[in-house]
Amino acid sequence: MHGNIYANYNADKANVLPAFGVRFDDRVTGRLEALTSHANIVHIDIDAAEIGKNKQPHVSLYVDIWLALERLNRMLVEKEEVIRSLDFTTWRNELDEQKKNWPLSFLNFGEAIPHSIPSRCSTN
Repeated sequence: MHGNIYANYNADKANVLPAFGVRFDDRVTGRLEALTSHANIVHIDIDAAEIGKNKQPHVSLYVDIWLALERLNRMLVEKEEVIRSLDFTTWRNELDEQKKNWPLSFLNFGEAIPHSIPSRCSTN
């Protein structure tokens, strides 16, 4: 997969991978068959052609993301007591360890291309 190691570890080890409006393309995911081989994928997309096109989800919803998130938020509020009782400490500690081992960093090209230029350009 592309991206930083920490984020890929997070996605690979997750039990559930919410995929809202994404394309499962091998240029983004790497080997599709290896992508989150044990996670349950929940794919929500407004384009029905994208659902299951490259990676088969466990749950798929062909709906506007706004409606899906609105309903998901209501469900989470209804289950707030149950959610608050869940303990993710071990998982968060594991992710923090991966973040320490594989921090996000930028190559420094001296004065040629300071990493702040793209962010300064995007604000204009």
